[in-house]
Amino acid sequence: MIVDENGEVSVFSSVKAEYDALRCGVALRDISSNNLLKLFGNNVLGFLDRLTANKLDNIEVNINGPALFTNQDGNIIERATLLNMDNMVMLSGCADLSKKMSKWINRYVSLEDIIFEDVTSKYFQFEILGPQKEGFMSLICEDCFTKILGKNIVHVTINGYNFFATHIKDFGIDKYYIFGNNEFLQPIAEYLFEKEKLFDLKLVGNSAYNIYRVEQGYPLAPYEINDTHNPLEIGLKDEVDFQKRNFIGHEAFTTEFINKNVTKQLVAVTFENGFESNGELKIIDETNNSIGDVSSLIKSELLQKYLALAFIDKKVLISGDELFAFNGKNKSKLHQIELPLRK
Repeated sequence: MIVDENGEVSVFSSVKAEYDALRCGVALRDISSNNLLKLFGNNVLGFLDRLTANKLDNIEVNINGPALFTNQDGNIIERATLLNMDNMVMLSGCADLSKKMSKWINRYVSLEDIIFEDVTSKYFQFEILGPQKEGFMSLICEDCFTKILGKNIVHVTINGYNFFATHIKDFGIDKYYIFGNNEFLQPIAEYLFEKEKLFDLKLVGNSAYNIYRVEQGYPLAPYEINDTHNPLEIGLKDEVDFQKRNFIGHEAFTTEFINKNVTKQLVAVTFENGFESNGELKIIDETNNSIGDVSSLIKSELLQKYLALAFIDKKVLISGDELFAFNGKNKSKLHQIELPLRK
């Protein structure tokens, strides 16, 4: 097992085996370090609706949905998964050591009749991915699996242990999200891995997942989703309610503001030749003008070449001018491609 400088597991067994589970089997990701918040009280959804660019105040009970938090400039604070439970709302965000979402909500919640708690350390959170995930989930959830339709949040009891399960689709990545109290973590984890012989099940670390999610075109905090980028640059236009006029940052979503300030677009590019990064890559044009930045770089398993997500000047993309990556010493020609990559 290889652990990175933040204490996150990069590799459990091997990158290849874990990647194969994502593409061909069942992949289990432990995302318990993701910031998890619990809110309950008077009109929680109305409060969160005033902090988010998408409409939240009409989400039905026991349904999940995205929650897109923006700052005064319209840039992204966090894109979280909202879980509208029977008597509370939970928000699962990114694994961010600075806990931006907690701080952002705490900044405004003091004037509300709402109790707000960071429960990250009290709950486990897992993602189940891969083409065998439906069979796996139907086995572990038994009769409850048929209730996990659409975005339903379902209470599952197995061998006297409780957890919740729901289905999420983000940027084309299909996954199941399960979470529960940490006191049930060990028996539930053991129960999940009792099924290992029936499925190609692997615990997946960040290295294999990063290859997979870039091949799928999935933006991730802090690389693509951060407070230097507007949701429209990342492809989140459908999650912005342009009719709302009461959320923080709504002034940034007028036509005039967008035409003037949303100048870059997140795209996928491949490298024409082998290329080494020294930690920072710039995108340049034929005359060496800086026109963008690489946000995520991987060696694609499917393409067997370097693949990157990059923010590039929209005018250059429209013009069709040649693109190059520059590492401060050498440059490599780039080719824009469409994602996701299918096996």
